[in-house]
Amino acid sequence: MNRLEKYFNPIKQFSAYFFLLLVSISIIIGFLGFQEHKIHMEKIRLEETRQINFLQNIGLDDLRSVIFDLSYLSGLPKLRQMVEKNNFHDPDKLTQIFIDFSRSKAIYDQIRLLDNFGMEIIRVNFNLGKPRAVSKGKLQNKANRYYFSDTMKLKPGQIFISPFDLNIEHGKVETPLKPMLRFGIPILDLNGDKQGVLLLNFLGTNLLQHFEKGTGKTLGNYMLLNSKGYWLKGLTRESEWGFMFEDGMGKTWAKTDSKTWDRIQNKKSGQFKTDKGLYAFETIWPGEYGMTGYKIMAPASSKGHVANNEFFWKIVSFVPSDTLFKQNFSSQIPWIILWVTGVVFSIGFFYFIGVNSIRRKKAENSLSEINENLEMEIERTNQLAFEAEMASLAKSEFLANMSHEIRTPMNGIIGMTNLLLTTQLDDEQKDFTQTIQNSSDALLSIINDILDYSKIEANKIELENIDFDLRVTLEKLNDLVAVKAHEKRLEYISIIEPDIPIFLKGDPGRLRQILINLAGNAIKFTQKGEVSIGVALDCVEAEHVFLRFSVKDTGIGIPKESIPMLFESFSQVDSSTTRKYGGTGLGLTISRQLAHLFGGSLNVNSTEGKGSEFWFTAKFEKQPEEKTKKIVIPEDIKGKYILIVDDNKTNRTLLKQQLNQWGCMTKDADSGKMAMEILVESIFLDKPFDMAIIDMQMPEMDGTKLGRQIKLNPDLKDIKLIMMTLMGTRGDVKKLEKIGFSAYLNKPVKLSSLFNCLLNVSGLKDNDDKENKKIVTQYTLLENEKNKFRILLVEDNKINQKVAMVSLKRMGYHVNPVSNGLLALKALEISMYDLVLMDCQMPEMDGYEATAQIRNSESKVKNHSIPVIAMTANATKEDKAKCLKAGMDDYLAKPFKPQLLDDMLKKWLPEHD
Repeated sequence: MNRLEKYFNPIKQFSAYFFLLLVSISIIIGFLGFQEHKIHMEKIRLEETRQINFLQNIGLDDLRSVIFDLSYLSGLPKLRQMVEKNNFHDPDKLTQIFIDFSRSKAIYDQIRLLDNFGMEIIRVNFNLGKPRAVSKGKLQNKANRYYFSDTMKLKPGQIFISPFDLNIEHGKVETPLKPMLRFGIPILDLNGDKQGVLLLNFLGTNLLQHFEKGTGKTLGNYMLLNSKGYWLKGLTRESEWGFMFEDGMGKTWAKTDSKTWDRIQNKKSGQFKTDKGLYAFETIWPGEYGMTGYKIMAPASSKGHVANNEFFWKIVSFVPSDTLFKQNFSSQIPWIILWVTGVVFSIGFFYFIGVNSIRRKKAENSLSEINENLEMEIERTNQLAFEAEMASLAKSEFLANMSHEIRTPMNGIIGMTNLLLTTQLDDEQKDFTQTIQNSSDALLSIINDILDYSKIEANKIELENIDFDLRVTLEKLNDLVAVKAHEKRLEYISIIEPDIPIFLKGDPGRLRQILINLAGNAIKFTQKGEVSIGVALDCVEAEHVFLRFSVKDTGIGIPKESIPMLFESFSQVDSSTTRKYGGTGLGLTISRQLAHLFGGSLNVNSTEGKGSEFWFTAKFEKQPEEKTKKIVIPEDIKGKYILIVDDNKTNRTLLKQQLNQWGCMTKDADSGKMAMEILVESIFLDKPFDMAIIDMQMPEMDGTKLGRQIKLNPDLKDIKLIMMTLMGTRGDVKKLEKIGFSAYLNKPVKLSSLFNCLLNVSGLKDNDDKENKKIVTQYTLLENEKNKFRILLVEDNKINQKVAMVSLKRMGYHVNPVSNGLLALKALEISMYDLVLMDCQMPEMDGYEATAQIRNSESKVKNHSIPVIAMTANATKEDKAKCLKAGMDDYLAKPFKPQLLDDMLKKWLPEHD
C-alpha cells in the first residue's frame, strides 16, 4: 500500500495543480471571449453608422455641387446681359457656354433656359456622351409643367428641387431608366422682376454610382427610399422604382416590413436590431443644411408631388442575422485557439520545469562565445559607419559643385522665359513658353531639395539668426501661394493671432521654405474648398517665443497606414508608375529636419477624404523693444468710421482687428442687403460712414451691385468705396472706376498695402474732377513707393546681365551695367548710385575684391557705405558667409525670380524702409 501511495502521490499532486491551472485559464479566456463578443458587435454598429453618415455626406455633396453650378450659370455675364437688355433673340454665345459646361460636367441630362412665358430659349441635351443644342424649331413651351410654375413662384434667393424619380418622355417612363432630379432658379433683372427660369436636369445615376463606390467593404447592404417608403435603390433590382410602374405600386417597405418602417419614418437617424438583422439609418433633406445660402423649395402641389415637409430620402443599412452570426463566431475562433493553446501550455509548463536547469547550463556556456562575436560585429559596424560618413561628405561636396554649375545657365533660362512671357505672344507661343517656365521651376526645386538633403546628411545645415518681421515674411509668402491657390479656385486664408510678437530674431528664409513646401503640397492635393496658413502662440519666455504654424486643407487626406512613411526620404504615399501627383519625396523630410533645427517638431493630422493639417513648432528670439518699429498712425486714418462687407466671417474678423488697432471705428455686414440697411440707418442716426470695404464675391448681391446701389443713393454717394477680390479679371478696374470706387485691391491684402490705400483714399476730395480721378490699385501703390533710384549692375555673363537689366527697368529703376569689378569701381568713382548688384566670379577683378575696395575709406568711390548685394550661383551657407565677410550687405542666389529681386531692393533702398 505504501509503495502505491509513493507512486500515485506525485501523480495526484500534478493532476491537482494541472486541474486548477486549467480551470483558471478557462475562466479567464471565457470572460475575455465574452468581452470580445461585445466589442465586436459595437465595432459593427459603429462601422455601419459611420458608413451611413459617409453616404449621407456623399448625397449632400452632390446636391451642393448642383446648387453651386446652378448659381454659377445664373450669374454668367452673358446671361445677365441678355436679361438686363431683355434681348433673348440671339442666344448663340450663351448656348455655346452651356454646351461647354455640359461637356465638362457630363452629369446633366438637360440644361434649359425658359422665358417668363415658359417658352424654351435654349435647351442642351446630353446624349450618347455628347452635348447637343436643340434647334429653334424643336423648342417647346413648358408653361404647364410643374417645375416651371413652381420655380416662377419662388422668391429671390430660393431654389426649386424636384423629388427623385425616373424621367418620363411622351407620357411613358424612358428606357434605359434615367433617375432624375430637377433644379430650378428664377432669373431676375436689376429691378427684381422675373424674366425667366434656368433649369438643370441632374442625372441621378451619378448619385447612385457615388453611393455604390462609397459603401466600401462593410458588412451591410444599403437601401435608398423616398418619403413614401418606395425603393429608389433596393436590395434587389425588382424592388426599385415601384411607384413609377403599374405592377409595382404596392411594393413599398412600409408594406413589406411595416414595423421597421415605422421605427425610422419619424426619426432623423438611429440604429436598432431585430430578429432579421441590424438596421442603421440617416435622413437626407437638402433644405436642412442651408446649402450655399439658398433656401431649398420642394414642389408645393402639382400632379401629386410631395409637399415641403415630406421631401426627404432615407438611407438604410441592413446586416442580416446570419452574417452577424458568422462574424461573431469568427471573432471567437482566436479565443478557442487560445484556450487550446493554454491547455497545451499547461502540459508543456510542467514538462519543461524538469529539463530547464540542463538547458540553462548549456545557455551559459554559449553566452561567452556570443559576446565575443558581438564585439567583432560592433568593431566592423563602426568601420562601415566611418566609411559611409566619408562617402556622404564626398557626395555633398560633389552636389554643391554641380549645383553651382547648373544654376548659372538656369538663371538665364528662367530669367529670359519670364521676360518672354511679358511680350506679345500668340496662344501657342505662350503655351510653349509657360511649359518651359514650369519645367525650369520644377527642375530648380529638385536641385534645391537634393542640395538641402545632402547638407542634412552631412550635418552641415545651420540656421541664421537675424532680425525679421514675421508679418512681412508671411505676406511675401502669400504673394507666391495665393496665386497657385486662386488658379485652382481655392479660398486662401492667412491668419496671425493678434497676441503674437512679430519682430523676431531667427532664420526667416528657412521658415519660409517649410511653409512653402507644406502649402504647395496642400494646394496640390486639394481640388475644392480652402487652404489656410495659421500662426498661434504656443509658449512665451522672457527672451524667447514658441510659435505653432499650421497648414490646413480640405483635400484628399492621407490613409492612416501611409502616414508613417510620409517623412521617409525619397518615399511617397503613391509610389506606383500611374501616380497622379509628382515630386521627389524629399520635401517633408527636409521640412521635418528644419523644424528640429528650430527647436520644434513637425507632425500631421489627417482624415482620408476630408483633408489634412500639417503643423510644426519653432523657437525664436524676441527683438528688444527699442529695436521694434513703432507705427505712427496719421490723423487721416484715426477715427475713420468704416463698414466691412464680406460673407466670410474670418475675413471680417481679421479686418476689424487690424482697423481697430489703427484707431478706426468699424461695423461689419455679411451681405449686400445687410450693408444697405446699416448705411441707411447711419444717415438716419446722423453718424455716416467715411468708407466701406467691400468683398467682390458674395451671394445674392455681389460687391459691384452693392457699389452701384450705394452711389445711386444721394445720401450715401460721398462714401469712399474700396473693393477687395480673390479673382480679379481684365476690365474690373475701369468698371469699378466708372461706378465710383476709390480703390481696388486683390486678396490676400498686405497690411502695408491696406494702410497706404487708406491713406490715399482718405486724401481724395469729394469735389475732385471725377473724370480725371484715378482709382487706387496695388500697382499704383507700388509706383508711388518707388522713386528713380540708380542701380549699378556688375555681371560678366551677357545673358544674365540682359535678364537683370530688363527686369530692373520694368520694375521702374534706372540701371547701368558693367562686366567686372574694375569697371564697377570706375563707375562708382564718377557717379553716385543707390545700390550695387554684384556678381562674385568675374575676370580681372571678382566681386569679393571689388567690394573690399568699395568699403576701403582710402579708395576713390563716392559712397563707401552703399548697399552691395551679392548675386551668385554659389548657393551654400558658406558662400553667403564669404560674401558677408567681404563686406557685402546681403545675398541673392541664382537663379532667382523677379519678385525675389524686387523684395531685396525694397529691403535695402532707403525710401522702401
